Amino acid sequence: MLARSKIPVWIVKALLSSGIKRVSKLSSMTDDELLALPGIGKRAIELIRSFQSARESGGSQARGLPVRR
Repeated sequence: MLARSKIPVWIVKALLSSGIKRVSKLSSMTDDELLALPGIGKRAIELIRSFQSARESGGSQARGLPVRR
């Protein structure tokens, strides 16, 4: 679930308001599709992709982002 992910809250809110509720949906979306969503810009995409990379590698942090607990 997106709401339980370590993606920053402001990005989660923008994604939820666009109807995206699962992290798995983000993997199938292109950067252009994400940019078309209200509230999602280049920085948000960088953070989303960093989160995905960290998740795939089993890491708890992406680019020095604090772990949300």
